Formats: sequence, C-alpha cells, structure tokens
Amino acid sequence: VYTDGLASLSVFIERKSELTQSGVSSMGAVNAFIRILQDHSITAIGEVPPVTVRLFAESVSYQPR
Repeated sequence: VYTDGLASLSVFIERKSELTQSGVSSMGAVNAFIRILQDHSITAIGEVPPVTVRLFAESVSYQPR
C-alpha cells in the first residue's frame, strides 16, 4: 500500500488464472490496471488517476534468484 495521506494505491501480485485479462477499469473514483507478467498478474488499484495505477503496475519487474 502506498499513500500520501490523501490518496492510497495498492499493488497485488498473484498467479494468473485462465480468466485474468489485462487492462484498465474504473468504478467511480477508483481506478485499476492489471498487467500480465510471465505467469502472474500484477494489479494496481486506488483512488488515483488511471495513469498512476498503470505506471505502478508497469514498474513491477521479475528478477530470478
């Protein structure tokens, strides 16, 4: 969870399912962006502009050990 005290944004990483679709969606003031990275989905959601959730989701990277 990221916050500036006024707005907040959460990032979730989970295994991709067959039903997972990437893209942006909105409901009122809440925006979400789902990105597929290998076999995981990265979801950023919050009361921030669509460009912000997209930037957060796209900033996640995979680094194998």
